Amino acid sequence: MAGELDVDGMLRRMKPSQLVEWKAYADVEPFGAIRDNYHAAIIAKIIADAHGAKIGGRPFKYEDFLLNFKEVSEQQQQQKPQTQTWQQKKSIAMMIAKAAALAAEGEKRELEQRRRMQEEVRRHRR
Repeated sequence: MAGELDVDGMLRRMKPSQLVEWKAYADVEPFGAIRDNYHAAIIAKIIADAHGAKIGGRPFKYEDFLLNFKEVSEQQQQQKPQTQTWQQKKSIAMMIAKAAALAAEGEKRELEQRRRMQEEVRRHRR
């Protein structure tokens, strides 16, 4: 598995020069949410073009679809945080546990199906 699970530990070990290098790299080759934002904007522009949509009489630019993270952040700061009851928290935890169990069950079925297919291939080779 690649990557760091302990982000705080990684930041303690990272030299300031390495952080500067990563920042420079991100400026040249964006990754994470910023890159995802550009991908989604390009796809939205293509869909708009396919439907002949225009804004102010001109075709859309991909920039028209980019999220403004600063604006979103300001809106989030203005929102009052919602508190959850213990019942809501329990319900969410139960849903997560059920989803994890279903995912594990699906993986188990997939592995069993793969094993059966491999056996079938071996039988045909003989």
